[in-house]
Amino acid sequence: ENVPVEELMKMIPAQRLGTVEEVAGAVNFLMSAEAGYITRQVLAVNGGLC
Repeated sequence: ENVPVEELMKMIPAQRLGTVEEVAGAVNFLMSAEAGYITRQVLAVNGGLC
């Protein structure tokens, strides 16, 4: 089903679409040494959308 972007943003708790930089930041963190002890997790970069 095609949902207009304006309607989709109303469903997201953050009330906006995410940016490429926000997703890349999460990926960058998971690839870093700081995330070395994180295993088998799902990181939902979705503005709170369930």
